[in-house]
Amino acid sequence: MLVLIDGHPQYMGLMGHPLADSYQSMMTERVEVVRGPASVLYGSNAMGGVINIITKKQKQDGSSLSFQSMYGSYNTLETQADAGIKRGKLSGNVNLAYNRSDGHREDMDFGQMAVYAKAGYELSEHWRTSADINGTRTLASNPGIVNIPVHDNDADVRRAMTSLALENDYKYTSGGLRMYYNFGKHLINDG
Repeated sequence: MLVLIDGHPQYMGLMGHPLADSYQSMMTERVEVVRGPASVLYGSNAMGGVINIITKKQKQDGSSLSFQSMYGSYNTLETQADAGIKRGKLSGNVNLAYNRSDGHREDMDFGQMAVYAKAGYELSEHWRTSADINGTRTLASNPGIVNIPVHDNDADVRRAMTSLALENDYKYTSGGLRMYYNFGKHLINDG
């Protein structure tokens, strides 16, 4: 399954699957899903389908700010803040998230910090450019199965993606040049 943000591939996978909890919901305007094999259009990572997350854009001049927080069992906390701005041809959006939980068992901790930032500029009626960065740090402890607990089964996963795009949109044609770079560091101690 290939995950895209605004059409840019997110190779933030670990052990063959995307890290879905690294995508913040408040940055999302809509989600497009292509079911089934789509490798001809999107490459070999799209054998099971494609999920394209379209991010919010400030459509009118001005600014916006939103915040969401939830607290629950096992000291579980989920927070997100989102800010957008548009001034003439310049626009930007920043999303911050922090999630944590003690888990329902001893030695079962989870913590995650994430940031997404995007800036765009309309060069003309038909041309625009944008740059973005998406970064996540996840700290997790897994206690193993109940009857055979594991100590020292910890993970520190840092993933990020940045991109730069130049796009055009005319009545009968559209196109663009997109450059992106994915990077990260995985420190996993499996005991």
